[in-house]
Amino acid sequence: MERLTVKYINTLRTGVSVLSAVNKLTDYENNEEKGLLLKLQCNIGDTVYAYCDEFGILTYTVNYIIIDERKHITYQCSAYSEPVGDCQSECLDEIEPDIADFGKTVFLTREQAELILGKQLN
Repeated sequence: MERLTVKYINTLRTGVSVLSAVNKLTDYENNEEKGLLLKLQCNIGDTVYAYCDEFGILTYTVNYIIIDERKHITYQCSAYSEPVGDCQSECLDEIEPDIADFGKTVFLTREQAELILGKQLN
């Protein structure tokens, strides 16, 4: 998607008419009203953090994002150990959080995970 506006600045990109910007924003609002826009918490390849009973807070990589016919979003994530010998990595744990788990049991930063999970575990 090509941006038409610059956040917090009341100007348009060079060569873009106000009418084309308004039309594009109208299309986005129409799609949002129809429920056609989804907000993802993170992207494939991003790092997230969650608690594992055996290892504590682990660093997970988002491998897949699944959106079902009801627009339910599930993230498939794996945590790997450091390379050991000939083995490049070993899978320690896999989780499949949904969008509601973010900020509760799955976090975008380690600091958030330690703060929230530390309170829950004490």
